[in-house]
Amino acid sequence: MALSETHPTYLSGIIFDITHPTMPHEIRDYRVCCLSNSPRGWRNDIFRYIDNGDGTVTDNKTGLIWLKNANCFGEQDWKTAMLRAAKLAHGQCSLNDRSKPGDWRLPTEDEWEAMVDERYILRTISNGTGQWKQGDAFTGVQSSWYWSSTASSTSSAWLVRLSDGRVGNGGKTLAIYVWAVRDGH
Repeated sequence: MALSETHPTYLSGIIFDITHPTMPHEIRDYRVCCLSNSPRGWRNDIFRYIDNGDGTVTDNKTGLIWLKNANCFGEQDWKTAMLRAAKLAHGQCSLNDRSKPGDWRLPTEDEWEAMVDERYILRTISNGTGQWKQGDAFTGVQSSWYWSSTASSTSSAWLVRLSDGRVGNGGKTLAIYVWAVRDGH
């Protein structure tokens, strides 16, 4: 059965068994991100994330290709995060995908929101068919904040907390986790 606009919550991502980390006081405009309606034809009974075996994972819902290792870069300020993602290429972070510098970037705020699954209270993403467990498509996923490429002002940018799917507006000098993505083929 294809999902429709009447079933907005049947999406998937990665689940964490963690407690709430504290939110840095520098994060402002704290809000809950919510998913929009499921696109027609998206099925809840197929895997959303496919490990490509080359250090990348394809999101079958959005078509985006994510870096398999969600903790390759650790925590960086926003400018460094943007530069490190843009310079990512084959041979780095266990990549064997023939990518070149300029292929990778930080996800946008909207791309993060599409990854979050509001069915999981206090947890944000699943493996596509059930509860995420070690060994599923991604590795190194942190239950903390991750940068988006979306600036909210000259001194701040949007970020998402993967422990609960919250979206916040943080100062660009904060040290926040970096997870690179690229457009699909």
